[in-house]
Amino acid sequence: MDDHVYYTVFVLPPIAIAPETLPAGKVNLAYTETTLSASGGTAPYTFEASGLPEGLSRTGDKITGMPIKAGSFDVTVTATDSEGYKGEKTYTLVVAEALPVAQSHSMRVMAGTTASLDLTQGATEGPFTDARIITTPERSAGHTWIKREGKAYFLYFAASATFSGGTKLTYSLANARGVSAPADVTIDVVARPDPSKDEEVIGLVRAQVDTANQLAKTQLKNFNQRLEQLHSEGECRANSVGINLSLDGQQLHPDLNVLGKLRNAGLNDTCSSFQRRFSVWTNGALVYGKNDDDNGAKQKNSGTSISGGIDYRFSPSFTGGIGFGYGRVVTDIGERGTRNDGDMFSTALYGSFRPYQNMFLDGVLGYGWLQFDSNRYVTATGETASGQRLGKQVFGSVTLGYEHRNDAWLLSPYARLDVAHTRLDAFDETGAGIFNLAFDKQTVDLLSTTIGIRSEYSVPMDWGVLKLRGRLEYSHDFAGASQARIGYADIGGFMPYAIEVDASYRDSFKTGAGVDNQIGRNWSLGLDYSTQIGTTNGALQHSFTWKLSRQFSPGEP
Repeated sequence: MDDHVYYTVFVLPPIAIAPETLPAGKVNLAYTETTLSASGGTAPYTFEASGLPEGLSRTGDKITGMPIKAGSFDVTVTATDSEGYKGEKTYTLVVAEALPVAQSHSMRVMAGTTASLDLTQGATEGPFTDARIITTPERSAGHTWIKREGKAYFLYFAASATFSGGTKLTYSLANARGVSAPADVTIDVVARPDPSKDEEVIGLVRAQVDTANQLAKTQLKNFNQRLEQLHSEGECRANSVGINLSLDGQQLHPDLNVLGKLRNAGLNDTCSSFQRRFSVWTNGALVYGKNDDDNGAKQKNSGTSISGGIDYRFSPSFTGGIGFGYGRVVTDIGERGTRNDGDMFSTALYGSFRPYQNMFLDGVLGYGWLQFDSNRYVTATGETASGQRLGKQVFGSVTLGYEHRNDAWLLSPYARLDVAHTRLDAFDETGAGIFNLAFDKQTVDLLSTTIGIRSEYSVPMDWGVLKLRGRLEYSHDFAGASQARIGYADIGGFMPYAIEVDASYRDSFKTGAGVDNQIGRNWSLGLDYSTQIGTTNGALQHSFTWKLSRQFSPGEP
């Protein structure tokens, strides 16, 4: 019998625990859930963990929670298999201080304006001690900066006046423990409204073009009215004062030739040698009108004009003179307060040449200084943009006609060419901030031809002479269009927009009738009515004109 005892020893492999390391954590941030596992023993395994930082715990085979204290912690994990065998592993778990978490944002801003947003909105781990821009938008888009306001940090973006589209930047926030990861701000820059589509702007441009032409036409009509009067003056020259009232923008100055006829008939038998050669005259007009522009916007205008001068009879066939003029036109555009006030001071040379007894050639050449004062309703904001514009104008007229006269009748066909060239200076508006507009230099050309016929019939009365008068004209504008280049005033000379303005009337017909009353030997009162019909846009204008004239004879007070 064998006295030896035999033992069987089983050497099991060690129980290994995974993972190899525990992920680091951050104070006040949820810890990354970690699953423990074991091998080398007999499953299933149970786990225990000691040394976890405050806020973390083990539940089953998982470590979860939110650490509330920073530091380096030794954590021991023990795994026990189903046979009761154990394995152990020690980890070093690092909990870092909490860093800020910045949020991504977006902002929308109009070109030429500045917008802001709170970068701390939605961010965590405050209070924050700093905010910095990491990458900036392209220079052409605009300028950015950050400003602290209380406990918040605001990002400001000043968009370029000429930029539109998208851009972005990145930024970071900082607290006492560190700096956040970068976050984005996406910026959408919206272009400002196209002023060339704005009815208020279009109406103002149209009003300034029409005003420039109307101021020229008014002065030309005043001087041509004086030239018509010269046709019938005999050796004794008439000094005269006249006033005209016009409705709907058109002016017709009556020709009081009966003064000359009365003198020739002996009503004014004597005159001085000075009066045979020199004459001083003046006349004026009051104007009211209304029309619709191409966009249907209503425009109302009112104005005054006065002209005068001194002329000299150089020979029986030629009389010339020098004169002055002032005109003012006020135009109300639409219903929101847009308005343009136009003024012009002018001087002119004029003359009438009679190569044959019944033929005449009249001419006017003038130069004017303009000033426009405008107030424009800003559609985007309701504000008012104001501006002042200066300009210069050259205007002229040539009329060729024939006069057939007898004791009672006058019949005079004629053809006339009116021209004007206006140069308007550039100007900038004020008072509307980023919506102030800049207007470039602008030219306005007028070239108009007229063919017409006028008639007069004189009827002797007990109190003087009654003169019936009629006129018929057809006019065609060969020029009158103008282009206005505009931009926003803060862009600095960049004029990307254009407005095309056509002539008010390409073709028009005008009919008129009137009456003059020659009262005694010195006084004359006239009244006229005329209608001008344009062939486009249904344009229609009515005109009422009156004139009061007094002849001054030698020796009168």
